[in-house]
Amino acid sequence: QTLGNCCGNGICEQGEVSASCSDCGPYIIKPSKPCQDCHALDGFILEVGMNENAGQAITLTSLSLQHKEPQQLRSSVEVFVARTFHSGQATKLIPSLWQGVTTATVPGSEGMMEINFSSPITIDTAGKLELYIAASEELLQFGVGAYSIANDHGVHLHSSRAVSGRFGTALESFSLHCEVKYVVEEVSSFLPLYIDEFRNERLSALPDDTNTLEATIGTLENAASEVQLESTSVTTMMVEPTSHVWNDEVSAAMMYMSIMSCSAIAAAFLVLLSVMW
Repeated sequence: QTLGNCCGNGICEQGEVSASCSDCGPYIIKPSKPCQDCHALDGFILEVGMNENAGQAITLTSLSLQHKEPQQLRSSVEVFVARTFHSGQATKLIPSLWQGVTTATVPGSEGMMEINFSSPITIDTAGKLELYIAASEELLQFGVGAYSIANDHGVHLHSSRAVSGRFGTALESFSLHCEVKYVVEEVSSFLPLYIDEFRNERLSALPDDTNTLEATIGTLENAASEVQLESTSVTTMMVEPTSHVWNDEVSAAMMYMSIMSCSAIAAAFLVLLSVMW
């Protein structure tokens, strides 16, 4: 028996990003509706962050902006990122605190434009950052009144500061209509090696009998020491059973393996794999 496919359980697990599993996204966070009676300016600052209780880090992949029809021939928008904050008062931006992310050309007609980030922008749990959007002319559409929104992933988006002029003065209480797209980072696996081998269908079922299992593990440990596999003592973590993981054989194995170091587990079952193949 093998572990089932976990895609669809709402948790982005190891290997699911490359498999394009929907658990990892992409997701979008945005205000509930576009601005009404929109104004236009050439600069805006957004705050994007993660709550302290968020389970996984995220990576921002793109930003979409509502804009009016440009007047210049090749109007552009630059995006900068910073992790230093000056909210709460009118503050002139300091260029040296901002790192350039990308530049995009504005389409010729009014609407939404998506700006893809060529380099990933990662936000860890309880972390946050600021995005400064600087346009070459006054075309970023916004409304009056700030907003703060959050979603089930613990991601929050705050819009309040408009910026007049390139790296000009930031003024509070304005709302940019935008969409921030992100993916969820994969959860690190704490499963012992033999569980991963079950997942990948490379390991047959372990013995039903606990005594036989202990004897098998003891033999494998001796074999591992003979080939002088290096081991490092670490704290073993019990893994909570889930509906798609456990069968009788694996449950018996975990009762014994929970008192062993993770490195000893890895060494023993690497030898088992070499014997099987």
